[in-house]
Amino acid sequence: MDFPIVAPTGPDFHLCHDFYGSRIRLSDCKVAAGLLDALDQTVGYPVTVYQVEVSQPTAMPPTMAHGTCIIHIDIQSPSLDDFDLTITPNDVRGMAGWLLDRCGTGSSSIGGFVTKGFERPLSRILDPRMDFDQSWPQGSSFFTVTITDEAEETIDVARDVPGMFDPIFGAVIWEAVHRNFQQTFFPAQLGETNNHAHWREVLGRFAGYWQKMSRGGYVTWSGVDLESDINQLTAMNLEVDHATQDIENLQAQLAAMGIPLEDYELSPPNSEADGG
Repeated sequence: MDFPIVAPTGPDFHLCHDFYGSRIRLSDCKVAAGLLDALDQTVGYPVTVYQVEVSQPTAMPPTMAHGTCIIHIDIQSPSLDDFDLTITPNDVRGMAGWLLDRCGTGSSSIGGFVTKGFERPLSRILDPRMDFDQSWPQGSSFFTVTITDEAEETIDVARDVPGMFDPIFGAVIWEAVHRNFQQTFFPAQLGETNNHAHWREVLGRFAGYWQKMSRGGYVTWSGVDLESDINQLTAMNLEVDHATQDIENLQAQLAAMGIPLEDYELSPPNSEADGG
């Protein structure tokens, strides 16, 4: 089955990297891509922001998987406000087709992602009126289509949400700011809009963010370090997993002794009830 191939238009871009998967069969990806909606009309997806700098949509295009290939769509926004993002499903199909064309070799492929709408947050960064000490304004959202290999046993946020954590975003943003910084050396071209001090501060700010980022790390391109939060969440999930296993073991012991299980109400710890 042939799929549309839609190339990203700058400043949107793609990245192929084995961090996102190295054992992907192209035939599996073609099946997964064929499961994506085919629609030329835009669809609105409401996004509720649960945590600073990280947004999780309440509804979004579904993840499609087949065999060794997973295709998923993630919506990112540094804004703290809820918002609606419109996506054309056929754009998603075309973006997936582009990744398969660029990341695949022969019958196999490595993983990767491609962006759509990255000009929105980038234009905010390059706006001299932007105050980075205040909340990001609405309209800073974009989305990524990502191809990865078979899901791991545990969720890897850095791999599943590249639009916030992949260090290439730090590089792209820094280069864009650097170009603006260089332009401030030519006041004759910019007239009264020259703002050399502003761009020097912004350049230093995003250089610092970029230096802290690493592929697989939890520092976002907007400078928020979520490593402690994610580690805490991972530890809580492990605690619940262990508690669930303990309960299952106890239930097996009770059953072996002939004790009715309905006499015992067993459940893993509730973090909310425990004040967590």
